[in-house]
Amino acid sequence: MKTRIFVLTMLVLLLMPAFLFARGGAEGAAAGGEITIYEGQPLRIEAVRAIVPKIEAELGVEITIVEGPNVGADYITKLLTALQGGEGFDIFRTDGQIDPMLVASDLVLDITDQVKAWDGWDQFYEISQQRSLEIGGGRIYGLPIAGSGLSIWYRRDRLEEAGVSEDQPQTWQELVEKAVQVRDNSGAEYGLMLPMGNIWGGGPWGEGFRQFLMGSSTPYIVDDQGRVVAQSKGLLEVFQLYEAVVANNLFFIDSMLAPLPHVIPKYQQFPEGVLAMETQGTWGWRFDYGPGGATPMPDINEVVGTWAFPTVYGEGEPYIYGNMGFNYCIDAATDDPDLAFEVFKYLVSAEAIGRMALEVGGIAARRDARDAYPDYAANPNLMREEDRLDTLVTFPPFEKESAVQLAVATATERLLLGFSAEEALTAYTNMIRQAFRHSPEGMVLLPLD
Repeated sequence: MKTRIFVLTMLVLLLMPAFLFARGGAEGAAAGGEITIYEGQPLRIEAVRAIVPKIEAELGVEITIVEGPNVGADYITKLLTALQGGEGFDIFRTDGQIDPMLVASDLVLDITDQVKAWDGWDQFYEISQQRSLEIGGGRIYGLPIAGSGLSIWYRRDRLEEAGVSEDQPQTWQELVEKAVQVRDNSGAEYGLMLPMGNIWGGGPWGEGFRQFLMGSSTPYIVDDQGRVVAQSKGLLEVFQLYEAVVANNLFFIDSMLAPLPHVIPKYQQFPEGVLAMETQGTWGWRFDYGPGGATPMPDINEVVGTWAFPTVYGEGEPYIYGNMGFNYCIDAATDDPDLAFEVFKYLVSAEAIGRMALEVGGIAARRDARDAYPDYAANPNLMREEDRLDTLVTFPPFEKESAVQLAVATATERLLLGFSAEEALTAYTNMIRQAFRHSPEGMVLLPLD
């Protein structure tokens, strides 16, 4: 934000009486001014653009949408460069990962008092409120829009052909058994795909491994002292699950060792019914298989069902893994905090959140979004995922998570190459040791029994 020069300041002072008269004392209303909103990805931009006319008409404000890069990392890089250079945007979306850093660096506005005085706050799900308060250490610096949930997707038609029940599997063994039965007794050549290997990058950790880890005997990756777990019974259990999936040839293993490993299983085999099950996020309803997605599936609502993640031995309730971490925040250096907050309220209104959730295949952060935006409520898949919010679990961001991602990718590649679960765990442990070679107190090895 550029500092106002003296002449502009005097002009504002001279015009202030006229400005106040024009407002006519309208309670809670804003009038005039300009606000910039930073957003990326075409679908998200279109969702914001759809409500801009309403904001401009009701607040008398001029809105400028600054379009960021489509790729997540590039989007965040541009955002951080602008904020740290003092040329930020009044309102912007974060990725949920950088929020603690933005708060610690005083780059986002504290809106606690305004939010708690606003009747919209009570409409946010408890998990949305908790996440907002956790990021700010009890204060509020942003509000979530639409979260995401990752679950196990399956082809109903293939299960029916194989005579396999759609009932929720309660254990990992039951899940593998269902996958084997479908593979052996239907038109599907493969039963269950779990992202694995170095070439997939963060996919093995982000779209399978950490989700199953939450249902293991050691359901955490950071202990209560803040140490990253380099060895545990739970880690070994997950590697054993993956070993079983590989040993049973439940997916096209060669695809994991090829460039763009996700393309064949996700964009060819699952839509064609060659693959019966996969781990997938709510975004798949839109970006992967929805209209305009990578491989549209016109009959997706009839053909695809979802399961929550079972626990290793069935001792806990199945769950979905996800977060409500995509937040809108206000730049701490905005020229007009009051006006920015008025616009902010529109962006996190029930209607706007419902629209955004539908556009990106997300779970609305507000319980009243389904009433405010009927098109969102008409999507049975998203409604099913939202109704599971009380089972949603997540690992909050932690230091050295990138090292864990790399270690999991490398260890699961060992499994692809024929190594055992125990050998995969050893590879993982050694990589975590290396990552903490200068600060070994930041990691811990837990018993395997």
